[in-house]
Amino acid sequence: MLELKTDGIILNSLNFRDYDQILTVFSNDQGIVKLIVKRAHSKKNSKSALTAPLTRAEFVYVKGRSEIFTCREISPLNQHLDLRTKWEDLTAAGDMAKAILETQMPHKPAGTLFELLHCYLSKIPSCIDPNALAASFRLKILRHDGLLHLTPDCSICHSTLCDQHIAEGQSYCGDHAPSGALTFTSIEMETLLLLTFSRSLSILAMTSLSIELQTKIVHLFKCAIS
Repeated sequence: MLELKTDGIILNSLNFRDYDQILTVFSNDQGIVKLIVKRAHSKKNSKSALTAPLTRAEFVYVKGRSEIFTCREISPLNQHLDLRTKWEDLTAAGDMAKAILETQMPHKPAGTLFELLHCYLSKIPSCIDPNALAASFRLKILRHDGLLHLTPDCSICHSTLCDQHIAEGQSYCGDHAPSGALTFTSIEMETLLLLTFSRSLSILAMTSLSIELQTKIVHLFKCAIS
């Protein structure tokens, strides 16, 4: 069988049968793929250090009839060990991996998101608030997938907005906001726009979130992908 290679980040690993593992990998050229690693956690030939979630590696695999491909070789590129020293960092990284799993389709390439995930994972340890980076990642996924279209004007009457009411990825004024729209104050909108549009990881690393705004962003994300 023809061997294929891909650069990917492990999002999830699942023990299978006695010694095998099934990896869910977000790859740079194939999107989400599932790989089975034979004898990954056997005592004689353990590969558990190579199959830990959040590890970036080069995978050599072969395709078969199943949607789960057979992994022949794993060459680690970055195990992100620094993410595992603080619970807050590991939680934020896990949130990013979960966001990819919830939004991306198998075998649909998303190279931009792959590079974004890699950059964000590398930046988490130097953030003053890892939750802010995780929130930014969610918002950028929504933009990438065409699910978030923030504007300075109401999408119905085109009046200039101070506070914004957001529903189905659109901005509304108070008079035209649909039922269930999330309300963001002008101060919250400043942070929301920064997290959504900023390309500077240095600026994002110095950004912090209130619990209330963090909760709103999580709710906005869940509503958008449901």
